[in-house]
Amino acid sequence: MKQKAVFFLITGALLMAALFPGQVEGALHLTPLPHVEGEEVEPAHLDSLLIAYSLKIVELTDYYHNIFGLERLEVSYPDHPGSLAILYDTELGELMARVPYASLVMRVQEKLDRESYLSSPWIVCAPGQVAKMGVIHEDIGSDKPGPGLEVLFDPERIDEDRGSVLTHIELTDHGTAAKLSTQLWLTEQPQPLAVVTVKDKDYQRGFTRERRVKERYFAVYGAAKFLHQLPQDKTFAIAGLDNMAELFWPEPKRELDSMFIITLPLAGQEDYLDLFLSAWVTEENLLSVVVQNINPGFEIGFEQRIMSGDLRFGLRLIHFGPDDPFIGFGFSDDTEPINNVHLYAGLYPLMYSCKRGKMSAPYWWAGSLLKHEGFMLEFSYSSAGDYQNFMGRTGYELADNFLPVLEYRTNLEGRWSVNMGFKKEF
Repeated sequence: MKQKAVFFLITGALLMAALFPGQVEGALHLTPLPHVEGEEVEPAHLDSLLIAYSLKIVELTDYYHNIFGLERLEVSYPDHPGSLAILYDTELGELMARVPYASLVMRVQEKLDRESYLSSPWIVCAPGQVAKMGVIHEDIGSDKPGPGLEVLFDPERIDEDRGSVLTHIELTDHGTAAKLSTQLWLTEQPQPLAVVTVKDKDYQRGFTRERRVKERYFAVYGAAKFLHQLPQDKTFAIAGLDNMAELFWPEPKRELDSMFIITLPLAGQEDYLDLFLSAWVTEENLLSVVVQNINPGFEIGFEQRIMSGDLRFGLRLIHFGPDDPFIGFGFSDDTEPINNVHLYAGLYPLMYSCKRGKMSAPYWWAGSLLKHEGFMLEFSYSSAGDYQNFMGRTGYELADNFLPVLEYRTNLEGRWSVNMGFKKEF
């Protein structure tokens, strides 16, 4: 698998405005605001004045998806996970203008259960010069340009009395070079610029295996204020090293595959109900429970991750049929060497017989799980002394994480069974 890296590029570009053309072919140009009295930017006259531009990027909840009518906007993404698209039209701009930035942040903060929902990067430039910032997500070793967002601020006219600066603003999607170009009077009060949407990844759900795109939406606002002198410290930041990258492309959380399986016998020589539960009680602790209505029998395990990896150390209490109850200590692990192929194994070398008061044969198991477009195929083998068991299971996802399953089991004594049930992942 390709290693991924996020390049967080914040650049203060001190270039003369004349180097940048006023129009960009293929760009979406918004209607400029009516002329407002102000002073033309003249660097010689305003050499003691600095302009601090800031972006305000807020992740939107479903409530604002509906308010802004985002579902009606057609989005075309390049073939790259994490791709960005810039959305804007007149109706969207009018709707965003009616929602004060402070109110938006307050409501989003209440509803979004995320550590990162807001980003506020900023950059400083002098009148007559251009400021540019951006964030790019790229695959190491790939020749294709990765997705990203670049923002350019070009001050054209200032009004110190009103604390505003007429600014030419360009938002560019780094992956497709789609561009939004506009001109606004910016003040310390954030003004809406556009909505940026990020494509997470394709996924399939349901009986028809409909392919869908998971999207996240971000409102982008711009603001500006005047600085009459730089900080007196020997070093200072001309741009906030912010969490733009983490906001657009958060670090993927560890996938915790909890599941519940129940099967009933259809045919064979083993006639019993089988219940299996594997649940992550925390991100570090896994609880597993097996219950059978034979004699009766059960297995309870509790495991703890080691060094925050996939390897786990655990304890198990096992009692099936006429066998003695056992307490075992050991390890288990799982991995996904390639997409849709999951391998798992466990070894409990220390098995203590509670009734006989001595150590017993180790308990171990190994298995593989293959998933592809809703189909699931699993094989496993387990051994504990004279007891050995082979299991094959297949299923198909009919609904969200819900799979009817059919399984076959056999042991060294030749006893076999065919069982049917369901599997629920959560």
